[in-house]
Amino acid sequence: MLLRFAVPRVSMLMLAGLALSLAQARANGPAFTRADGAYYLRFGVSWMSATYEYGLDGRRHALFGDSLTYRDAEFGQTDVSLLCEYGLTDWLTGVAQTQLRTVVREAYYEPSARDTTISASGLTDIWLGARMRLLPIESPYHATVTVAWKAPMGSPTQEIPLGTGVADYSLGAAGAVPYNIGVVAGHFQLATDFRLRNKASNEFAYAAELDIDLGRGFELRTGLDGIQSLADFDGDEINRTVVGDRSFTRWSMGVLLEADAGLDLGASLASDIGGRNALVATTFSLSATWRSVE
Repeated sequence: MLLRFAVPRVSMLMLAGLALSLAQARANGPAFTRADGAYYLRFGVSWMSATYEYGLDGRRHALFGDSLTYRDAEFGQTDVSLLCEYGLTDWLTGVAQTQLRTVVREAYYEPSARDTTISASGLTDIWLGARMRLLPIESPYHATVTVAWKAPMGSPTQEIPLGTGVADYSLGAAGAVPYNIGVVAGHFQLATDFRLRNKASNEFAYAAELDIDLGRGFELRTGLDGIQSLADFDGDEINRTVVGDRSFTRWSMGVLLEADAGLDLGASLASDIGGRNALVATTFSLSATWRSVE
């Protein structure tokens, strides 16, 4: 009887070890760096829509709900995004990311029912950063510090601005802890980022993510992230544009599939669950990631 149960037990341990190895190889996010010469390239497309917004008081209401001038307002946004990470050394990784964005805001002028649709499209700002690993490479835990600079490439002069027209800076810290419960393995990751903004109030960004290896190349990811602006939302001088001051919290869930060695395909859904001076948005995203097989 002891031998009968010993074989499944060994198999379970082998599967758990394999799952943990796979989770380590595919892990990504601000808590992870790339090995010297390794790359991570993610191409994504996302579609965001909103018909409601969170007011300055945090209450949810229809877009332009505080106005008697406009009705049936909708907001839509499509992003084609690119994230690139490259291992400059085993402890230092270069990071660059940006988007091509198309934004449309629809609304009807109440007195005459005139369509007042406005739109904008083009390149948004480009973030360039350096991420430094703080723990030894052989450590199962991960901790990093990231410094970044925002190149002001997005136009601030379109009807819906795509950028502020000035540079911003950020300093972030992140950590990740691997877990292995039976045959389930993955990482729990926390990250925070302070952003020094030159044409808006400074803000904190935060994120927590849990990934779960489902086997057969599938991985489930769920997380909570958001931005906390330092703006005085109770004051009178508030920038209410898309690139202005806002606070929000967002929940997301997605699935990642290892389609081939070094190629991951992903799909995710995100929804805003709270905020101030922010859209109540739902976002659907698809991605393809090419990475070095380490």
